[in-house]
Amino acid sequence: MQWQREVDLFAAETGQTLANIIHLNKNYLKPEVVQRVKDMVKYRLLDSYMEVPAGGWRWEHFYNNWVAVCASCVGSAALFLLNDKAEQKKAIIERVCNTLPAYIEGMHDDGTCPEGMSYFTYGMTYFVGFARQLKEDTDGGIDLMDSEKVRNIARFQHKCYLPGGNTVSFSDGQSEDHYRLGLTCYLARNIEGVVIPDISAAMEFEMDHCYRFMGNLQDDIWVQEYLEAEDEKREEGEEWFTLLPQAQWAVWKKGRTGIAFKGGNNDEPHNHNDIGSFLLTVEGEVFLTDLGCGEYTKEYFQPDTRYDILCNRSYGHNVPIINGCEQSAGSGFHSEYFRSDCEGCVELSFAGAYEPGADWKLKRIVESYATDSIVKITDCICNADKVLFEERLVTQIEPLIQESQILLRGQKGDLAIKITEECASVQMKKEIFRNHRGKDEDVWLLTFPVSVREGKGKCQICCEYIKRKDGEEILCRQ
Repeated sequence: MQWQREVDLFAAETGQTLANIIHLNKNYLKPEVVQRVKDMVKYRLLDSYMEVPAGGWRWEHFYNNWVAVCASCVGSAALFLLNDKAEQKKAIIERVCNTLPAYIEGMHDDGTCPEGMSYFTYGMTYFVGFARQLKEDTDGGIDLMDSEKVRNIARFQHKCYLPGGNTVSFSDGQSEDHYRLGLTCYLARNIEGVVIPDISAAMEFEMDHCYRFMGNLQDDIWVQEYLEAEDEKREEGEEWFTLLPQAQWAVWKKGRTGIAFKGGNNDEPHNHNDIGSFLLTVEGEVFLTDLGCGEYTKEYFQPDTRYDILCNRSYGHNVPIINGCEQSAGSGFHSEYFRSDCEGCVELSFAGAYEPGADWKLKRIVESYATDSIVKITDCICNADKVLFEERLVTQIEPLIQESQILLRGQKGDLAIKITEECASVQMKKEIFRNHRGKDEDVWLLTFPVSVREGKGKCQICCEYIKRKDGEEILCRQ
């Protein structure tokens, strides 16, 4: 196969974009331009797609955004360019519709996109765009959105937004992500329970450095439709505590404070070795961080080098280090259980993230109740004779280590972190993180040992936010 006829993400996006532009502007462009575009999109995308037998494109076996983007773009281009009587159109749509369920299958039944919110936006932009186009083309005969799982997926996005506009950055996500307003408006109009996050977090035109045409067009047309449908608007409330049991995610939204905590396994899409990791934000500032996605390089996606990179390895997450070792990658490294009282307490067992079948047990409890401003993280290890247990905290705010606490001084207030172990033993190391845009950021790793006696060890980390006001330090009660 010549590279010019390879069907991948950008080839599919480009073909769909050209087909859409020609469809919208065919009466304003020279006929020879229209015909040239049709010929090239057909040759390089549609014909090429069908010349390879079903299942022959590697992404047809994926369960992630590749399936949504590539298949949806091919299907959309076929709907724009091919005559209803064309056998090729029928064959393409049938094959695309047989392929797209893999994208939905790659999500959890609770709607979680394990790749992170950025990839939710990417995949759903194209999936929903094609689904709407196909429904209109078939007069409602085919509706890819008509399933409870798809509706749960649509409700996932707003659950990732924390107070102040930060976002859950697990996997290759970002802590300051932005949502597609057009996509979100369409979902809010058509699916009950979809909440539009604060408008300040909506993606602006320049924020998509690839300037994807379908997403930008949706932002124009679908937002206008939403604004015109005054009678259909609904104000939806949100729960302060959300549990996503299949993904093993928990998210707290308490006044100014946001917390996210995860279990899962270390063979997830865009995997990071991060079982048991958490992040904590207050007033739009990240105090204890999940770094999210780094710069995409060849090494980033090679199995033998991926976990040498800070943001992908457990070394760069808020998780313990056991016997000097980090968590390992692979489906065999997973949590034993993840459960919650659904009132603000979540408990995770995750010795299996370090040593599957280990005799010792490791449990983490995260607690933060609606009426309590304190966040507590409690780690317990047992059956752990001769086990070295060290805690690790990650922050991008330079820490101050005092006698009884670690202090992270933010822009509007401070986070006081009190631990049961002696703070004088806290070791601080500065690292450099290369972010998704290739920019260097400072990261501080805090490490301290936990005493293990008679096979048992326990450490409690208590976090309080102290609001600065008129020179006074006042506890910010939620």
